[in-house]
Amino acid sequence: MTKLTGSTYTKVALVVALCLVLCGGLLGCSTGCGSAWYNAQQQFEANFEAADFENVGSAEVDSGGIRNITVQWASGGVDVAVRNDDTDTIKLTETAPGRLSEQQQMRWRVQGDTLQIAYGWERSWLFGCSATAHKQLTIELPKRLAADLGAFTLQAASGTYDLGTLGCETLNIDLASGQVNGADMRADNLRMNVASGLIDLKGAFVEQIALDAASGNISIASTACPASADLTLLSGNVDIALPADSSFTADVKKLSGSFDCSFPTAHGKNTDSYVVVGSGDSRFAIDITSGNVSLQEA
Repeated sequence: MTKLTGSTYTKVALVVALCLVLCGGLLGCSTGCGSAWYNAQQQFEANFEAADFENVGSAEVDSGGIRNITVQWASGGVDVAVRNDDTDTIKLTETAPGRLSEQQQMRWRVQGDTLQIAYGWERSWLFGCSATAHKQLTIELPKRLAADLGAFTLQAASGTYDLGTLGCETLNIDLASGQVNGADMRADNLRMNVASGLIDLKGAFVEQIALDAASGNISIASTACPASADLTLLSGNVDIALPADSSFTADVKKLSGSFDCSFPTAHGKNTDSYVVVGSGDSRFAIDITSGNVSLQEA
């Protein structure tokens, strides 16, 4: 029988907290914010650290020596783009519906070989009605860096995130809610932790696809069959499209919900919990409490 992991329980708590936060955002534009909204805000602050990095607001950052990028963002959205010139700097552009005070602007710093970007640090605006409620960040990367990052990490509470055509060794996505998109991407390792929301990624994911989801809709279309996949689903829908010549063995543990595989399978080697496609080279571990997981031919 499948069982819930500690991280999955945490994601369930985040879903509940998010609902409280959203209710607070709708009803809390007055002095009488309830304790539930405050407690939810504290929950998110624990997971999305209020950064006090030394640099403030939009900037041009020297890309020399930078291999990794980490982004923590609360609301609004982030777009990752490739610079259309030969400039070798990383351009960070922050916009908002209203004027931002210095305290409300994003923070950033370079720590070793990692560029760290944070939504900001002032507690009062994380999920309230202020000019920062829907801030937008555009990250423009030099061509060489956009195609060959070490790790790109996105930690998002809500909003819309477009990762563009990013290429990296490891892509980490921690999503409480909102939407993450990407097209023509490349990542050796794709790792996702999802409380709720939507993820739609297309590209080449070669070594590993790892997912731990409490809810949401996740769609991954890979031009390569990964060497391994580890999928844990509490609820929601997961659709993974792979090349027709993929070769994998799927070991499925299911409490409820459904598992579907559209690939031709090796006769005599399949059960409801064990599927062999081709010679079965890659290893997929799939753990479903509820919800639906589908493996389809691209």
